[in-house]
Amino acid sequence: MRQTAVWLSRVEEELGEGVEIEYRSFVLEQANSKNGDDWKAWEQGADYVSRGLDSLRGGVAARRQGRKAHNAYMLALLEAKHVHRKDIRSFDAVAECAKTAGLDAERFAEDFNDPAILEEIARDHEYAAGEGVFGTPTFQI
Repeated sequence: MRQTAVWLSRVEEELGEGVEIEYRSFVLEQANSKNGDDWKAWEQGADYVSRGLDSLRGGVAARRQGRKAHNAYMLALLEAKHVHRKDIRSFDAVAECAKTAGLDAERFAEDFNDPAILEEIARDHEYAAGEGVFGTPTFQI
């Protein structure tokens, strides 16, 4: 996934206005869940330790600061996870990635905690699942 994000950022940089890359959330733990169709990862309470929702919430929070901010966040997040092997399953971890990416930390934290973010993640996931997506990365052109 990291190499894909690096490649996509280069494509977008090279083509400029000629291409628009839009990241969407896909909850792998939902897609791979054995909890039944009624169980939704994004509906679990604060005690639930998710494998990926915090990084997805961070992605949506970063997107609210603009496309460049989001892309920088994604690169920092994937670098932390895949190069430095950091555990990115907490707010502190994703906030560090946002800081590395140069995002407004106060706004990031406020947006991260906005309950509407989980609704957006759910919509993105349900849309993708309806399109037959089952893993990441997936490209739709």
